[in-house]
Amino acid sequence: MELDSESVPAYRALGTAALIRIPLVTEAGTNPREVMTIAESSLERATRLDPQAVYSVNNLAWAYFKRAEYEIFVGGEDPLPALDESIGAARRALELRPNHLTAVNVLL
Repeated sequence: MELDSESVPAYRALGTAALIRIPLVTEAGTNPREVMTIAESSLERATRLDPQAVYSVNNLAWAYFKRAEYEIFVGGEDPLPALDESIGAARRALELRPNHLTAVNVLL
């Protein structure tokens, strides 16, 4: 699939769709790392294109959190780098919108 290289909504949509797929792929018994990479790279691109896009930043926090969660319960790799990235992105989302509840949930 080819995306407009400057489209924040396109990268956010692709990343969010991949984020939603992570638990589905995991429950199906498939390794979700490829889907996690798509979610993270797409949302990272969206946030580079528009650092003020709170929904992209928030979803990126959740993508990192899902990777950490996977490493803790299944993957066996060190979850701390993904947790650090998740916390950083959630804090950034809260800087952009102080009452953003899903960003607060990442930090809880």
